[in-house]
Amino acid sequence: MEWQWGIVWLIAMALLFFIWFPEIKSLTSKWISLNKKVDEVSVQYDDFRETIYPLLEFSLGQLVGNRYMSAPPKTDVLLDFLPRIQKMIEKQEYKDLRTMSLYEVAKSITLEEFAAELNLIAVHGLQINGNSEILGMIHTGLLSDYSLDELIDKSKIWIDFDALEKYEKKLSGSYKERFSKKIKALRKFYDKYFD
Repeated sequence: MEWQWGIVWLIAMALLFFIWFPEIKSLTSKWISLNKKVDEVSVQYDDFRETIYPLLEFSLGQLVGNRYMSAPPKTDVLLDFLPRIQKMIEKQEYKDLRTMSLYEVAKSITLEEFAAELNLIAVHGLQINGNSEILGMIHTGLLSDYSLDELIDKSKIWIDFDALEKYEKKLSGSYKERFSKKIKALRKFYDKYFD
């Protein structure tokens, strides 16, 4: 029984060496034959670029389009998505102007979604009918004309954090906690991408 385990370990080690070391092109024995077909297995950089980047542009384009249809994703989703896109753009040195423009708009849409979520917390926390003043404290620079080539005015992106912190004092309990947590996330996001 012990010699059988020895054979299993020998085969396992051979497979590991076969997988980890690119110099090994094949393993052949009386019972088994494994060949690496490098051309079939490896993904070429150009193929990767031709498939992933159109998906990236499409995703960013959908995000931008959804903003104009009043249905952007939650900030948690955007806060996860944008750093991944940034890393991908930096790592692949992909600086296509259309993608970069969409990426900039996506960052402003994230600010807009922060404003919407903070507004909802304030409306529910203070039992307000309609909107609170929060929407006037966060300026995204987003332009309302979707037909323009440029969809944001970067000079009009700013946040009145002092006013937000004063507004937070009006809230109590879990609303105040949620509002405070959201403001901290907003400040971190703003400092990272706009400051």
